[in-house]
Amino acid sequence: MSYYKNNPKKKDLAVASLVVCSFPALEVVYEAVKEVHVQAPFISGFHSFRDVDPLVSLFNELKEAKPELVPQVILVDGPGVLYRGIFFFCYAIFSLF
Repeated sequence: MSYYKNNPKKKDLAVASLVVCSFPALEVVYEAVKEVHVQAPFISGFHSFRDVDPLVSLFNELKEAKPELVPQVILVDGPGVLYRGIFFFCYAIFSLF
């Protein structure tokens, strides 16, 4: 997820992206990007509630469009220790499956 910075007209919008790579070649075999309306308010320490739903939506679109490309391993990028990555990961996994 990426948010628009210093743009009051887009304060409730973000860009979600999903990229699937082959292994071991690491070639991009699928990518999806879309602008999404973020419904949850920003609360420090609770990014997962804002970020997971749009990413799960992209993942579900992948499962419907190209089920053979559903990854066996999922890597999630976050902005460091303060992101509380393990909570994001757990919430995302329960939302996906």
